Amino acid sequence: MLADWDAAAALIRTGSNLLEYGNVCKLRMYPDKVYNQMALILRDQKLPALLGSSADFNGFENFPAAAQTFCLSFAYGRIPFDFPLMRASIRDGRWADAAKQCHQRGCSELKNQAHAQLLLFAQGVVDKSLDFDAMPALIL
Repeated sequence: MLADWDAAAALIRTGSNLLEYGNVCKLRMYPDKVYNQMALILRDQKLPALLGSSADFNGFENFPAAAQTFCLSFAYGRIPFDFPLMRASIRDGRWADAAKQCHQRGCSELKNQAHAQLLLFAQGVVDKSLDFDAMPALIL
């Protein structure tokens, strides 16, 4: 790791030489291993922390899949202790209202938009009596 650090530090940074970093650094991240590790973190750390943080997430297993995905994605970055309006909307199954309250300062706008889209999709699932396992075909 230190050798990769030194090799990367020795490169002159430009706006178009990202591939050079891959050529000089030897460590690799394999997507399947990254995804598996992220899944373990979600299951073993983030989900218990989320469910233990507030009664607002009681019944999580009965949320539409898109709402479950939102909750875990949000909790991956932070547990929403300081989002009382969003938590109340989640508790009451008001997914469209939660979408209006889920914006995180300091988070990428694309992630904020994707979170809102998941919640709005969950609201559509409920409103149209669709399969709760349904997920949007595409986010952003």
